[in-house]
Order: sequence, then structure tokens, then C-alpha cells
Amino acid sequence: MMRVLALLGLLLLAAAPLPAASELAEVAARIEQPQVLRGRFEQDKQVAGFRKPLHSSGRFVLARARGVLWSTEQPFASQLVLTGASLSVESGGSTRNIDAADEPALAAIHAVLFDLLGGDIAKLQANFTIVAQLLDADRWRLQLQPKPGLFAQAFTRIELEGARHVERVQLFEVNGDRTEIAFREFDQAAELTADEAARLAQ
Repeated sequence: MMRVLALLGLLLLAAAPLPAASELAEVAARIEQPQVLRGRFEQDKQVAGFRKPLHSSGRFVLARARGVLWSTEQPFASQLVLTGASLSVESGGSTRNIDAADEPALAAIHAVLFDLLGGDIAKLQANFTIVAQLLDADRWRLQLQPKPGLFAQAFTRIELEGARHVERVQLFEVNGDRTEIAFREFDQAAELTADEAARLAQ
């Protein structure tokens, strides 16, 4: 389960408090929410006590109301498929499946991963206290402070930055680890490909 929590990088601030309602409404209005969002990610995880971060990169697909495909290409290939019902991790020729019924926290993690990548501010407010900052006419920054519960056990805070989409996520973990994920090469679509749909249906 900590692997999934770490992904929430997916996966994606020192800002002074601002009028929350108006700032958050403006950020929500700037973020596009297509049915399908594809792109690339670059992830650096700084593990407490180690000098060099662990770097990985690959591609992701976010399908609204369907799931997330997280395909790591470097330093080694692995596939993660996350839906509302299950989590599947394929690496080194083996596949591990986790049923949501056996992991009550999976549904919450699934929802927040969706919300982070999709920039669904209203849903994020259910689990986080959010401080917003408008950087210019297009760009914004958010600091998410976990409310008591599952995410407060894993993270001290999450920081997001972007424009039309979430472009940068920083995850600050309770154990001192920090993960930074940069998203780029966004591509919006109305539908999944046949292969993507089949993988999310498994």
C-alpha cells in the first residue's frame, strides 16, 4: 500500500493564506478536465538518508470515471493499472492484483489520484485543507494540507502547480521522503484506445 501512496506521483507551498473561496474557484476554472488525458511524467524520489534521488520516467493515461494507467519506462519497465475496484502491478514478468474489497483504503487512494491528475479541486477539499496562489494570468499553485485520516498518516503536505493541467506535484512524506513529479506532453481525447480500454477493464 505504501507503493500506491508513493505514486500519489502519479504519479502531482510557502504561499501566504489568501481568500480561499475566490482563489480556489479561479484555479478550478483554469483547469481543463477532458474525458481522457495522456502525457509523460518524470519522477524523482528523494529518500531520507540518501544523497541521490531515484529517477523514473514514462507515460500515463487518466480516463475519467474509468481509471489510471501508469507505465514506467525507465529505469525498468513496469505497468500499474488502477481502477475503482482493483490495483494491478506488472513488473519483471509477474503481475500482482489487489482487490478493493481487501483494501478499504484503495477506493480513497484511487479517488485522490484521480483528483490530483485531473485537478478536481472540489473533491480534493474532502481530504485536504487547500491554500491557493494565482501566479499570473494562467498559472497557479496549491498547497494541500491533509486532514486527519489516511493521508495525514502518509504525507505532511502536497504541492501542485500548473496552468490548464497539473504540471508539477511534490509529495512530502511523514518519514522525510520527498517525491517530485513533472507532467508534460499532454494530449486530450474523448475516448480511450481499444488497448487502453481493455487494460482498464481487466
